[in-house]
Amino acid sequence: MSTLSEDLLSVIADRKSLDDLEEVEIIFQPISQIGGLDKCRQLRSLSLIFTGLTKISNLEPVASTLLELNLTDQRLTHISGLDCLPNLRRLFLHRNRIVRIEGLNGCPQLETLWLSSNCIANVENLQNLGALQELWLQDNKIKHLQNLE
Repeated sequence: MSTLSEDLLSVIADRKSLDDLEEVEIIFQPISQIGGLDKCRQLRSLSLIFTGLTKISNLEPVASTLLELNLTDQRLTHISGLDCLPNLRRLFLHRNRIVRIEGLNGCPQLETLWLSSNCIANVENLQNLGALQELWLQDNKIKHLQNLE
């Protein structure tokens, strides 16, 4: 496993300037940690799919620009590290091992949230997501719903 780095991002961007990079999609590349985003000042969409990621972190450099985050088919057990993303609109965390809906208070503009195929038993902690329009929760272990009004 490796860290998402400036070098890897440069290869993905085909050696173009990281300052101009707006979208990154990485599939099946072993990545254990997010990093290397310091120069990605225009990044709007980050997709890491089936990379083995176990923790969401180091997104501060793209806090003001990131609109979409896709961390599908990872090894995530917790939603964390998103407190710095006030402009995030779409979050895809399906097919992980997440057990609880939490850590979303820093995403007040969130419109789309996909949490299907996880291990969630209680639908909770959504009350501060006033912009939420789309919520996918199928294939979980849901036993209790609250604060969905």
